[in-house]
Amino acid sequence: MAITNRFPIPTDPLSPPTCSPRQLAPIESPPLISDFPKLPSAPRISLLDPYFSVTTHLVPAAFPRTAPDVPVPGGQERLCDPASRKEAASKAAEAIVSNKMKQWEGKAGSGSRKLLWVCWNRYVNKTPRGQPNRTPLTLLCAHAGSSTKEMWEPVLRHVFNATSNYHVDEIWSFDAFNHGDSHLVNANSLGGIVDWHDNTRDILQFLLHYFPIDANSALLPTHLPRIDDHIATARARNGSASRTLVGLGHSFGAVALLRAAIAHPVLFSSIIVADPTIQPAPDNGPFVTQGHQSIIHRTVQRSDHFRSRAEARRRFKAVPALSAWDPSMMDVYIDHGLMDNPDGTVKLKTPSIHEAMVYADARSQYEVWELLPILDERVELMWIMPGLDVAEKQLRPEKAYEIRQNSVWRRAKNASNIRIPDTSHFLVHEKPKDTARVINAFLERKYGDNETAYKL
Repeated sequence: MAITNRFPIPTDPLSPPTCSPRQLAPIESPPLISDFPKLPSAPRISLLDPYFSVTTHLVPAAFPRTAPDVPVPGGQERLCDPASRKEAASKAAEAIVSNKMKQWEGKAGSGSRKLLWVCWNRYVNKTPRGQPNRTPLTLLCAHAGSSTKEMWEPVLRHVFNATSNYHVDEIWSFDAFNHGDSHLVNANSLGGIVDWHDNTRDILQFLLHYFPIDANSALLPTHLPRIDDHIATARARNGSASRTLVGLGHSFGAVALLRAAIAHPVLFSSIIVADPTIQPAPDNGPFVTQGHQSIIHRTVQRSDHFRSRAEARRRFKAVPALSAWDPSMMDVYIDHGLMDNPDGTVKLKTPSIHEAMVYADARSQYEVWELLPILDERVELMWIMPGLDVAEKQLRPEKAYEIRQNSVWRRAKNASNIRIPDTSHFLVHEKPKDTARVINAFLERKYGDNETAYKL
């Protein structure tokens, strides 16, 4: 079925007050260590196995952090009494918001100097490129809040099941520093404030300092070697001469990619974003809105522990926002979003308290919305947006449609948008095949070997 819904250019664009966007903090060389962490999860075969081989790697996170090092709120998971758990969860949610406000006011201290790690999956195409002289095409995938690096696999499986006239040599997908396998590595070093700048800086840390020079099938060590500083400097100035990079992000991950491209546009050829959670600053300044606070409270109250994966699946499917997910996406979440406990039970790799802290950083959402017009027009933008207006109503119900319409046209030149019918903010999870169709059409048009475009 053709997907023809699009947001028209707004006739009366929003003009919010400035949120005084911050500069990204400089990235220093990480401290030298001798005891390197091990991969937290066993090797496995991916859903892309017919086309790509997968390996997993660790890279130092951007150092130091933007977020100060304050204690993680919590304690509700250790309480059995429902009333006590609810009260503890409420206090934890209030502490999350309070910590974030203190950071914005400059009262939480300087950025943490604890060394964190980011876990990356590398997918290498098993089929050699048809045109060896063509610059290798690489995808860099960033997941939504609460998700994992593997959540793009069902979508990409549909992309590569389709007939295409382009060739993707490599895919890199990562768990944000407090999510999934990255959380398992960093659990004892994480603080009680999340700043989305750090997710962006982790992307830039990888692209500038650890991204392999060439896309080839050679095996890489678990701990990727750091690139020479003169190469990193050249990349920051001119991009990569040996790669064509396409960013692919959803929600929180899409925002991180946009901010990275605003800071270093030469690194990207294009970015495909699925409903990035950006919005204009409210009239009375950057703060955690009532909508944000509601999401934080609900998230903190969720349990991280389940008797089995089967029980987790039942409970996830009982949540309205998750019940509409495509079965393939739920399967990946069950397989990769949970870990086994010694007693046979399972728990979330990303604890609810750490997910909730992500939702408190409203300011980063305002910053990217405000900065979008200065994103270099040579970086093509493809917006994949939900068809249902309910997706934004929990945050700004009076502006559900208007915010998205304005967002996709903030950087109007060399940009396009498509709305997938009958989807919410979880469009990637709800309709991975339709999402893949849009991605495939974009890649075919922009990077195909001939001028035949896959029409939407």
